Amino acid sequence: MVEIKNKQILIDGKPVIIMCGEVHYYRLDIRDWQDRIDKLKQAGCNGVASYIPWICHEPVEGQFDLVGRTRPELNIGAFIDLCHQNGLYFLVRPGPFIMAEMKNEGIPYWVYNKYPELVPIGWDGAPATTGTLDYLAPNFLKETRKWYREVMNIIQPCLQPNGGNITGLKLDNEIGMLSWVANMPDLTDHVLIDFSTWLQQRYDKEALAVRYSFPLDKFDNFRSPKEAYAREFYLDLGYYMRNRFAKYVQRLRQYAEEFGVENILFVINIHGTSAGRGFTFPVGISQLYEAYTQAPGYISGSDIYLGDLNMDSFQDLYLMNAFMDAVHHEDQPLTSIEFNCGDGNFGETYGGRLDVSAADLKAKMCVAQGNRLINYYLMAGGQNYLLPQKQHDGNDRIAFTGEHHGFAAPINPEGALNYTFPRMARSIKEIMAVRS
Repeated sequence: MVEIKNKQILIDGKPVIIMCGEVHYYRLDIRDWQDRIDKLKQAGCNGVASYIPWICHEPVEGQFDLVGRTRPELNIGAFIDLCHQNGLYFLVRPGPFIMAEMKNEGIPYWVYNKYPELVPIGWDGAPATTGTLDYLAPNFLKETRKWYREVMNIIQPCLQPNGGNITGLKLDNEIGMLSWVANMPDLTDHVLIDFSTWLQQRYDKEALAVRYSFPLDKFDNFRSPKEAYAREFYLDLGYYMRNRFAKYVQRLRQYAEEFGVENILFVINIHGTSAGRGFTFPVGISQLYEAYTQAPGYISGSDIYLGDLNMDSFQDLYLMNAFMDAVHHEDQPLTSIEFNCGDGNFGETYGGRLDVSAADLKAKMCVAQGNRLINYYLMAGGQNYLLPQKQHDGNDRIAFTGEHHGFAAPINPEGALNYTFPRMARSIKEIMAVRS
């Protein structure tokens, strides 16, 4: 049984600190799995996390492969079992959106092609500039349920309460982030019909008539708001989307539990760091607060991408943790689901590499403030294989980063350790030595 109580994560009644490393099994040759696990254990970690990319496991509609039939490295159950054999907890991340530099943020191409109505309409009727879709559109939910059914059938026997090592399942990834950073809200007819219903439930007729002096089914007035009501509309849309995100999370959890996944943590990760600072992190909290506080069993986690820890950013990190703790319920601990590690080389330049103390000091600060799960992202690099069907998009691979992925990781795509690994490993071992 996996529980949260008194700001601790309890496994079979005992408090634990879980130090994970993100390792993407699908980006590695199956023969390299044990090597990367050995190096993760060498770093002192006691857990592994990985996305499960829908685009890889169902590239053609209805043709699922989660057992390695088409590519050996797609056998997700075998990877989870190998981690279990090595005494490691597992945090599973099946999306449906995963980002991770994957094409379509991890959604198969056929979903977009089959259901063009899922692609959001934004300001002035313009199409979305990101790969996001309408989360609650019936056809998206229908296909997502099928995806969850296949994945949950694999992972259900691997749950910690069933004798396995899976302690948590992350529902989607950075919900709402793509629309927010692109300033491109989802304004499809389906969304605006639901928004209009929400408005009528929130306001009485007289107040609503003052707020919006036009029929609510005139959607162009929302897509191209006028000065007279723009402020009210932006405020209402923000509150509505928070409620919508919570409904989406509820639906994903419902699908997981329908297929036997229960008595573990359901994780929601919060976006909001940018340019080495955390100024916008409270926006991420506010967007997802309703999602992770709506029922017992949820837990929220930060995404920490601050680079070096300096006199500016250390206060941001402290406040990010403090803000999360301030709005958590009394039992919920802090966690960091994507804790940036490695050398900061994301392909642009080798000149901005991070100091080796960066991940060390940030991790210790987070644990001191109450974090009880940290997932180092990305622990190990890998390769992006070619899609089975060419998309003629420049590289035809599963991700837009080219053949190799994760140059910044402490374990590079070829398996070598970079200069940040020893200090990070020392830090993790120090934390685990005093975890009780």
